[in-house]
Amino acid sequence: MNTKLYWILAVLMLLAVSTAQAQPKITPPPKPKDSGASLQATTDFSVKKLTDLGKVNFIVFVTNTTDQSTGQHHQTRELTNVRFSSPCALSYHYSTTLDDKAPLTPDVTIPFTAIESIVVEQAERYYSEINAKIGHPEWVVSTTQPQTFVLRLIPIKKPDFDTDWITFYLQDANLTDRLAKAMTHLVELCGGGNRDPY
Repeated sequence: MNTKLYWILAVLMLLAVSTAQAQPKITPPPKPKDSGASLQATTDFSVKKLTDLGKVNFIVFVTNTTDQSTGQHHQTRELTNVRFSSPCALSYHYSTTLDDKAPLTPDVTIPFTAIESIVVEQAERYYSEINAKIGHPEWVVSTTQPQTFVLRLIPIKKPDFDTDWITFYLQDANLTDRLAKAMTHLVELCGGGNRDPY
């Protein structure tokens, strides 16, 4: 009886060892690649670069294509008190002047969860598009002096405020691209972006 028991135990141990050896080794999934800068590093970079802009002054040159008349407008844009009021919400005080008119000075908060995309374009194209949208496609902006770039945050839904207040004006092409990349990264980190699965 003892011999039978030993044989049964020996066979079971042999089966256990061979089964363990026959199973393929499962390697853990690869560690995900670094997906870029952290949220804190990206917000710090954005705040510093937007604060460093100071006053952005430029002249917009407009041509009325119906009668070929021309005009120009002096504009000033400035952001102050730039900060992230929460990890995914950029807040700032915005000041904009057009010629000698009283400045508009709203306080703005942009939740990056509500931003679909970031667009960079030259100011003359942006202003010509705006003129067409307000019913004046004949007002074409030919140039800005100095050359000015527009970094636009496109909301997922139409906001309750003027979208010009979520448009940043810069005069350095390299900085414009860097800020656009940082803000696109913020949109990704905060869960904004195009939510259409197709």
